[in-house]
Amino acid sequence: AIATAGTYTFYLTSDDASYLWLDNAALQAPPANGAALINNGGLHEVETVTATVSLTAGLHDLLVHFGEDAVGNVLTLEYSSLDARVARQTIPATAFCSTVNGIAPLPVSLVSFAARPGSEAVELSWVTAQEQNSSHYTVERSANAAVFEAVTRVAAAGNSSQRQHYAFTDRTPLPGLNYYRLHQVDRDGKNTYSQVVAAMVGPGKENRLVLSAAPNPSAGSFMVRVAQSQPHPGQLQLLDLRGRVRYEQALAGAAQQEVSMKVLGLPAGLYLLRLLTANGTATHKVMIE
Repeated sequence: AIATAGTYTFYLTSDDASYLWLDNAALQAPPANGAALINNGGLHEVETVTATVSLTAGLHDLLVHFGEDAVGNVLTLEYSSLDARVARQTIPATAFCSTVNGIAPLPVSLVSFAARPGSEAVELSWVTAQEQNSSHYTVERSANAAVFEAVTRVAAAGNSSQRQHYAFTDRTPLPGLNYYRLHQVDRDGKNTYSQVVAAMVGPGKENRLVLSAAPNPSAGSFMVRVAQSQPHPGQLQLLDLRGRVRYEQALAGAAQQEVSMKVLGLPAGLYLLRLLTANGTATHKVMIE
């Protein structure tokens, strides 16, 4: 129960897929990933994703889904509120239950996808933990992380319970920042997309820092992409036109990363997304509808 109305921040930490739904979205059967307050799907190392939302005093329905591919089993849910003066609290593990009923394995479990830039080429590599009925991977490239085009097609293992390693070298990358994603296709036509990774190519890539957000405009839910040639931890902020910080979260030091940002409850209008790192400062205008 929420004792005092205010703006609350939720912190969901996991080492593989985790989702958080709130209120009406938590009551749907099954819950929709697109309606999740926090959507941190896929296979990944331990990481924390945050979301901020305005809550009224009283009871709120809350649902967490967590999936573990192999080893680890890390899941922590915390919350805090500055205006309601609630320090960061951990929801105890006894509040959760576990189940394996009705959960089908994914056709392909993608462990990692990385892009390593060179002076005139980009080396792409990815690893899968298991594959079922997989046909092929299409490597897609973009200059703006919005419109992608196919670069090459790589045959998949088909069926495998062992780790599979794939690699491709893009010898004709675009000058500047290149965004890549994988389009995985099964033999029955089903398909999925990987997360987006980025690599800087050509002169002037030293200390380069790039910040983008999509969709833009948005109702307050953005997927923020960060790429930097020299990875440093940073601070992500959302400022209104008066320069006030309305949202803030820490980012890990990675060459490229994609984080979910939800700032529900803010008035519609133009805001400035700002990233502060040792590489410098990057800004990006976003519109909340």
